[in-house]
Amino acid sequence: MTFRLPLLLYVMAVLAAFLATFGPGGLIGFVIWGGIGLAIANRSSKSLGSCFVELLVTVAILFVLIACLLPAVRTARPVAYRVQCTNNLKQLALALLNYEAQYDCFPPAYVADAEGTPMHSWRVLILPYLEQQALYDQYVLREPWNGPNNRKLAAQMPSYFLRCPSDRDENEEAKTNYVAVVGPQTILSGGKGRTMKEITDGVANTLLLVETVDAVPWMEPRDITFDQAVATTQRPCVSSKHFLPRDNFFVSYDIAFKPIGNVAMADGHIDFLAPPRTPEAMRAMLTVSGGELPEEAANFIEEEEFVGRWNWRNIISLAILIGLIFMPLFWRPWQVKTQEIPTP
Repeated sequence: MTFRLPLLLYVMAVLAAFLATFGPGGLIGFVIWGGIGLAIANRSSKSLGSCFVELLVTVAILFVLIACLLPAVRTARPVAYRVQCTNNLKQLALALLNYEAQYDCFPPAYVADAEGTPMHSWRVLILPYLEQQALYDQYVLREPWNGPNNRKLAAQMPSYFLRCPSDRDENEEAKTNYVAVVGPQTILSGGKGRTMKEITDGVANTLLLVETVDAVPWMEPRDITFDQAVATTQRPCVSSKHFLPRDNFFVSYDIAFKPIGNVAMADGHIDFLAPPRTPEAMRAMLTVSGGELPEEAANFIEEEEFVGRWNWRNIISLAILIGLIFMPLFWRPWQVKTQEIPTP
């Protein structure tokens, strides 16, 4: 096989198209494409035309299909992430219920000092009910959550407080997405623990814990307020990154979160709050003795339809690559025309 300028330009164009379409990973496709072509060319020049074109097109199509279908394989991950997040929230709800069973009341949202300044979170108080008695014994209640001793324990965050798998951030390892809603009519109401008898709206209808994308340090006595939770769509609020539309090869989305998420009810069961609810519905679910049922106020607001942006760069690059791949069907740059020299 003789290399001529047309063939060299064709090979360079294919390499550029692979890299432009798939980034550095396109080099793998190019090597496969070129390697098979050279192997066939060196094996048999007589069958070069048909065999080379057939395998050239086959390898290219397989590579393009694999590259385009890879994002679809990742669609199973959001479901697994939600299941893991549900399990984390379930364990926290059970720990709160075990605390209530021992003390006949839920823990307060925070423990304050003599001046009323929050010092310790409910998340610290339930450590013994998460099989973390040793960690609780190391925690010093005489100093604030970020005191000299306690701040050293931040890295020992129990696994159930871990960030939701859908919202992981390696730079915020000691933060959690699981918070309470603090208010005068909620279960975890400030510095006072509430009893089961006070939840007259029904434990299956009243929110205990919620998920939010606005993660907080797990030991910090900070959650979200009643008004913030009722706002439904203004951060911080009940929110998550579950089932966000994922960027793919053809479409991109500019979405940071959705106003939906896992929530734990006072009886310990976990619900997925979706689609977004009206402020009236949220009030009904948050208050312990409002006298209303969530079903009476569960007027769902229309969920936002997410519209993506076409990745024209990827689309154009792919179109050029496909065009170059199929070019040998009409023009074969490796064929060398020889001119017969007349014999004297």
